Amino acid sequence: MYLRDHILRQLELAEQCDDDDERAARLTFVVVGAGYTGTEVTAQGALLTERALRHRPWLRGHQARWVLLDLASRVLPGLAAGLSGPAATVLRRRGVDIRLGQTVSEVTADRVVTSDGTKLPAHTVVWCVGTWPDPLISSLGLPTNHGRLVVDERLAVPGHPGLFAAGDVAAVPDLTRPGAITAMTAQHAQRQGKRAADNVAASLGRGRARAYKHHDLGFVVDLGGWQAVANPLGVRLSGPPAQVVTRGYHLLALPAGRLRVATDWIDGRLARPSTVQFGLVPEPRLKP
Repeated sequence: MYLRDHILRQLELAEQCDDDDERAARLTFVVVGAGYTGTEVTAQGALLTERALRHRPWLRGHQARWVLLDLASRVLPGLAAGLSGPAATVLRRRGVDIRLGQTVSEVTADRVVTSDGTKLPAHTVVWCVGTWPDPLISSLGLPTNHGRLVVDERLAVPGHPGLFAAGDVAAVPDLTRPGAITAMTAQHAQRQGKRAADNVAASLGRGRARAYKHHDLGFVVDLGGWQAVANPLGVRLSGPPAQVVTRGYHLLALPAGRLRVATDWIDGRLARPSTVQFGLVPEPRLKP
């Protein structure tokens, strides 16, 4: 919501600009990282600015510029290659400038410099390059793998009886992909938490310790509107069918409030989406 307010505020400030360069910088939004988060933020953000600009007559003839950067060779590099193409097509159809094989080398208050030396006037940079384990792990003096605590398939730290780790801080072996470790996602963390609890109980004599093993049933990426990409059970989908699967999955994943969320989605389809700010971004200080 804070990001949404910030984006709408930039459009408001751009509308009041007399300087063309300043206006262009206000209307430019740079997203770094073309994974799950970066791709969804860019897709949804482009839709938001497109709708909001319709209500700003002083910006008639101007367009918001969205730039998506990633060092990878394709968007959604962590997912199946078959999902990258349709997702990139949707982004480009919305006018997104996708720049692969490069990242950011410098960010200032009013510009972004990419790794190839390109200077992009911009007042907004959204950092979506992924997560990193808590620094506490590196201070423990225990073996790590990419910053994550080394554990066995039962989530136990080798050589330290009674010590278990799960989630983003643990390099849990992925038994479905020999030699790999599980991704840092909530889907794995939630399941590992339950298995870790059972194995802690087993270490105290209650039950039997079991290995963690989870087969992914597919991935879903919400691109806003009626657009999405998904591969449930390995079946590649895009467009409205993928959006139905995506919304259905997200709805089932909620622990409560499903009716309220579903009603809100239906209302969003039938009514005109609001482009009013929520007031989460402080008013900018005007230069004297």
